[in-house]
Amino acid sequence: MKKIILLLTLISTNIYADLQAAITAYQQGHNDTAKVLFSEALEQVEAKIYLARIWQNQDLDAAEQWIEQALEQDPDNPLAHFVKGSVMANQASDSSIFSAYGYAKASLAGFKKAVALAPEQVRFRQGLMQFYLQAPGIAGGSEEQAWQQVEEIERLSPLDGIKARLAFYKETKNSEEYELLLFKARQTYRDKADFHYLAALDLQSKKRYSEALELFERASLLPGEDTGAELDNYQSLYQVGRTAVLAQDFIEKGIQALERYLQQAPDSRQLPQKYWARFRLANLLELKGENNEAQQIYQNLLAIDDKLLHERVKKALQQS
Repeated sequence: MKKIILLLTLISTNIYADLQAAITAYQQGHNDTAKVLFSEALEQVEAKIYLARIWQNQDLDAAEQWIEQALEQDPDNPLAHFVKGSVMANQASDSSIFSAYGYAKASLAGFKKAVALAPEQVRFRQGLMQFYLQAPGIAGGSEEQAWQQVEEIERLSPLDGIKARLAFYKETKNSEEYELLLFKARQTYRDKADFHYLAALDLQSKKRYSEALELFERASLLPGEDTGAELDNYQSLYQVGRTAVLAQDFIEKGIQALERYLQQAPDSRQLPQKYWARFRLANLLELKGENNEAQQIYQNLLAIDDKLLHERVKKALQQS
């Protein structure tokens, strides 16, 4: 009997270890490795959920199949319902008008069920809020319902509440309230990267590149308010390079920032892929007149499996 218990413990430990290794690979953006590892841990419902998340960016029908399998195994798993909401939202965006309504209805049901099962989870409420803001009224969109989620998020977390309000104002095109709240947030959290980064993105979108660059540089040196604080710094560092590309100015600053990003940023799916940083770097090298170096980077990037990247690289090669 003791041998059987020991054997079962070892099997359980190995499955858990495989699952953790798969999640780590997923978090680092290593999708191919993660797929293999999750496929070896299918006894765990989390493996099916993560496979749905991976396939969501590659094949929505495959993602839908995996999340349905996860829900069949564990019908009351809030994360599975949340991921289903996300997958179905993508299906709705990618479908004809005749199919979109059904997918949107399933998406809303997924987000609402996730919130009902785990009402204290801010992330699930953020997903439901975004659905209400982005879906048309006929498909369940509602500014009133979105605002209710903002208020619930504020109750759970003041910081996330501010971000939820900002997202609401931005989606509803209330620029006056957005800018006023963002200014106040920057004063309250002046030594944190979060709201300086958002303000810099706003300036970048308005083509006020010099001001945006200065703010991104500041944010890259400040700690973030969230657990993964260093990720905010690297996001800002990447945006220094991207701003230089958009402005076609500040070339040396942009090159230095992107080289630091490539050398120091950790592998994380929460950060821009490093091949995009290399693409931006090639853009800047071209602007600097170092065409041979830029061409070499472009050619190497053609080996990356990313459709949008291929389009951008081919366009850059044609124009050079």
